[in-house]
Amino acid sequence: NFDIQAIPTSNHTMHLYLGSAKVKSGQQAKDHRLFIRSIIRHSDFVSKEATMDYMVSEGERKILEALDLLDLYCNNPDFNRTDCNHIFLNYVPPFIIDDLHKAENFILPIVLRHGKRLWNLRVMQAEVKVSIRLVPNGDLIPVRFFVTNDSG
Repeated sequence: NFDIQAIPTSNHTMHLYLGSAKVKSGQQAKDHRLFIRSIIRHSDFVSKEATMDYMVSEGERKILEALDLLDLYCNNPDFNRTDCNHIFLNYVPPFIIDDLHKAENFILPIVLRHGKRLWNLRVMQAEVKVSIRLVPNGDLIPVRFFVTNDSG
């Protein structure tokens, strides 16, 4: 559990928080983490092709923005003690995807492309939250993808 402090940023689509581990009174926290949260908005999609194109392009763009923001704050002396940072992406529009593995497959190339930078910025976990429909007017299925680096 963490005590969370909002950090103002110039990027209004990214929310940055400094988390410090909760400790007993009189003790100093030793675990500090940066949490970045981004909400991705768009109107409902009407085709599978539009869904995947948007999911990939917007996901990569938001990851790069999050990494740029982390880079800025990790090199700031007030925040350089952070480790095990987290990135959360939340897609608001529901996606039409007939195969859940297609959604999984868009994450791996992004991680492989930016893996070294994620590691250098001490990102331990990234989470992508989406709601999918298997058919255009089908039920919404909430899905969360986690990418973790527990070993460092």
